[in-house]
Amino acid sequence: MPPVINLDPTTVLSGGEFWFRFFGTSGQRYVIQESENLIGWTDLLTNTMGSSPLDFSEKWETNAHQRFFRVFGLP
Repeated sequence: MPPVINLDPTTVLSGGEFWFRFFGTSGQRYVIQESENLIGWTDLLTNTMGSSPLDFSEKWETNAHQRFFRVFGLP
């Protein structure tokens, strides 16, 4: 059975952090990646999902390029 991923809506917190929460299959390993161009991807976090959702945040720099994030399950 493929891993389940559900994302809460993303937001920017008052301190300027980009934030999202995702829910997945307990015991499944997931990776969060970012990219500026949708071609080259950089791993930010690899984690095994527990029984609680995972919160991810990253400081948003005002002069930063546009970034894209993705989450997917690992084998």
